[in-house]
Amino acid sequence: MSLSAARKSSTNRRSSSTGASPRPPVLARRKRREMSQKQEQVTLERILGITCFNNNGLSVASSQRCIAYAAGCVVVLYYPKLGKHIHLVNPVGKQVSCLTFSSDGNYIAVGECGHQPCVRIWSVSSREVVSQLVSHHFGIACLAFSPNFKFLVSIGYQHDMQVILWNWKNGVKLACNKVSAKVCQVKFNEEGDCFVTAGNRHIKYWYIKLDEMQSHQAQPLQGRSAILGDHLKECFVSLCFGVGGTAGNMYCLTKSGKLCMFNEKRVLDQFIEVKVSCGTSMAVCGQYLYCGGANGVVRLFDPYTLEYVITVPKPHHLGVEIGGFDPEPSNECASKTELSYPDVVALDIDVETKRLTCVYNDHSLYVWDLKKINQIGKVYSFLYHNACVWDIDVLEHNAFPSFPQGTFVTCSSDGTLRFWNLESAVSPQWSNVYSKEMLKILYTEQDLSVLKDTSAQAGSAPLLEAGQGVRIVKFSPDGQHLAIGDRIGNLHIYDLQFMDKLVMVQAHDSEILCIQYSLPKQGHELMVTAGRDRLIHVFDVKSNYRYLQTLDEHSGAVTSVKFSGSGDSFQLISAGVDKSIIFRKLGPSCEDGQLFQLSSHVAGKSSVYDMAVDVSGTYLATAGQDRNLRLYYTDGKQRTSYKATGSDDGALLRVSLDPSGSLMAASSTDKSVNVFQFRSGDALSKQFGHSEVVTGITFSQDMKRIFTVSGDGCIFVWRLSSDITKSMKDRLLDLGMTAPEASVVSTARETYNLSNQESSASECANDRGGADFRFSVSRLPKWAQKQVLGRESMMVYGPSPPFTVETPGSKDLGKWSERVLHINDVEKISNQSLGTSPVQPASPTLDQLAPPTSNQLAPPTSDQLAPPTSDQLAPPTSDQLAPPTSDQLACPSHIGPTGPSHLRPAGPSHLRPACPSHIGPTGPSHLGPTGPSHLRPTGPSHLRPA
Repeated sequence: MSLSAARKSSTNRRSSSTGASPRPPVLARRKRREMSQKQEQVTLERILGITCFNNNGLSVASSQRCIAYAAGCVVVLYYPKLGKHIHLVNPVGKQVSCLTFSSDGNYIAVGECGHQPCVRIWSVSSREVVSQLVSHHFGIACLAFSPNFKFLVSIGYQHDMQVILWNWKNGVKLACNKVSAKVCQVKFNEEGDCFVTAGNRHIKYWYIKLDEMQSHQAQPLQGRSAILGDHLKECFVSLCFGVGGTAGNMYCLTKSGKLCMFNEKRVLDQFIEVKVSCGTSMAVCGQYLYCGGANGVVRLFDPYTLEYVITVPKPHHLGVEIGGFDPEPSNECASKTELSYPDVVALDIDVETKRLTCVYNDHSLYVWDLKKINQIGKVYSFLYHNACVWDIDVLEHNAFPSFPQGTFVTCSSDGTLRFWNLESAVSPQWSNVYSKEMLKILYTEQDLSVLKDTSAQAGSAPLLEAGQGVRIVKFSPDGQHLAIGDRIGNLHIYDLQFMDKLVMVQAHDSEILCIQYSLPKQGHELMVTAGRDRLIHVFDVKSNYRYLQTLDEHSGAVTSVKFSGSGDSFQLISAGVDKSIIFRKLGPSCEDGQLFQLSSHVAGKSSVYDMAVDVSGTYLATAGQDRNLRLYYTDGKQRTSYKATGSDDGALLRVSLDPSGSLMAASSTDKSVNVFQFRSGDALSKQFGHSEVVTGITFSQDMKRIFTVSGDGCIFVWRLSSDITKSMKDRLLDLGMTAPEASVVSTARETYNLSNQESSASECANDRGGADFRFSVSRLPKWAQKQVLGRESMMVYGPSPPFTVETPGSKDLGKWSERVLHINDVEKISNQSLGTSPVQPASPTLDQLAPPTSNQLAPPTSDQLAPPTSDQLAPPTSDQLAPPTSDQLACPSHIGPTGPSHLRPAGPSHLRPACPSHIGPTGPSHLGPTGPSHLRPTGPSHLRPA
């Protein structure tokens, strides 16, 4: 025996003789306590999203006044009366596939997707798992409690093919069987001795025999199929049992839109057409059956006779304008018959309050009040993204914000940008009837069909690549502009005050991966974009995003670009999948388009996916494929590195620093969110909740929250503890900065009250004729918008860009705009033919500016007011109507310096260019604007009517 083995055996004998365990329980309890404290430092505050794809992802507990729905790996318990959200997070990080309340509302059963799924039963009051049931292999499709909540039945996915009856309190599997068809829903009857499964060409009654289930081994379930008759090929998507006098009946809704009623003998007794193109879900509540289908239709039927009663109002139509004053014609349909509505995917009813909860396939949730059938009204509503959310950005604190403080924006594959604000102190002018948290929706797609999540109807998970969509979004530091990059390489710049599109540039050949603005304190106003085509473009913000330079040092996709330093140390840093980090300094001059010049190149061992620069501009943090967070000095030297994930698989995708530079948050491919101390690398918290990869992460400006977005279409809001927030604010004070506090601001389309200095400055600018007016073109006609946006705002100066700059509305000019262009062309041709240039009008003399004299102000005399004589009323003679002679035409003065006199600009007579007296601005002088000269009213010239 070796010496080390002998020492090990003696140590084991000593431990066994003294009774000491290798790992004392005290240490285990201490470790669990430390882990719980870390979890409390970062808590889940709110989820802006929903992942309910069918009727199994929604449940209502009438006794608890609670609505439960799935959002990624979390079950959200929403109490409408209290306005409170409680979250039950799946501890293993698997997506929630189905859920259901017990009849008393004290327990909720949750099923999950993935390999070896588990059914977890949670206590609603304590928010703890009381039972776990494991037997399925490929995911759980639907769940149902028995009326006495003693049993629980679970149905697996189609490939799982298991129907299992559980005694969930003891965790015992009582009975099971196989089912080959795809099951859409399962329900118990009122007595609890039978449950029914409905699916594709499948209606089956399963009977529970308690006397045969006393053994410890699972017994086979006994089932009998329903008699479908001519409806054998129908797909039954939803079912429910009657209550009260119709307790013996079972109702099913088919995908083709038929409502079927089965009697106690399992025979299809009668059916009726719901008149929807596609049926999706149904619910029952005493007097009525609620059937939902395509295009937002929910109809009520009598459960006794299946007669139609009424239709619930539809939700918002696709492309509805929220938080806007000038809806775009492309998003607003011409007539109500052309409007498209989202499809209903889930229904459930609160039997006590008579409130119907509906979930639609654009991931919106509505609660309707049905106490009075003739006065149905909306109680609550929430609108969320329905596809992958790619990026998020927070509006920085500035003097004149276009949105309230605390606003953040998200972009998604559904082609929308949504502006959110969770502060309670937001001005009422931002409120709308659709969503309390969302301020505005900006649509970037003309095709509104991308707003529907149709992937769930096929039974698959939501696609990350749905539609063209927006890939990246960024606020300008002054809060006046919003830059977005789409998935085909186009760059769009919007004015946040009026939401007008200022610039649209076809910048890249493929999707834009990052956009970055330079900060005002850095002394430059620049913006850079980078894409999958490995190119970086530099734009001048103050010159209307004028193109400056293209950088092509990278050999792969550029994943992140950042500015750092100021003055002489101002530089541009970029990283990509080619494992390189490139530092560029500002050149001495920008001749030949060489604004930035290469200063250093750091070659890494793995691809870099994201970077972050601290507030001091001293350190650079990178996240990459090797799961390590690396800290560099901004001169390119590495300071330290540490592992940011606890697992050996995956990679770091996103990294963000708080405004004080104290904390760093990083997301990983294992769907986790990790929070660290920036300089020491100590881990503070690790959180799960997203069901897909986290695509964006950022801190709020008040340093109280962390926002994360994911491919599951949900926005998670994480709340930081007060101690962490206080430490970050202290750090800001040490740096001579302060954190912004929430305040009520009112900015949208209102008149600003200027101070005395600003008012006097604006008056001086008006006197000089150099005032810069801000106005919205959204109320102008289309041809006028094209003229205003197409002249100066889209001109590109400097070096020729390797892409095209398009003018919004530069095509399809209207007749009026064509006429304006024709007149301008005539003026140019006249100037060129005469060789003249516009003459600057002379300044008015003192005599001209003097007030009128008493003679000029005297009233007209009786002779002047006398009626005209017959000679004066005689028609003009032939000599008067004769055309001008050749001598009169020889004088070029009737053409004037700016072309024919009828095309000259209007203005005071002493400022107009001269022209022959016999040809006035509207014709010969004897045929003046009001008739022959002898018929014109007399009196002082300044008192005569125009």
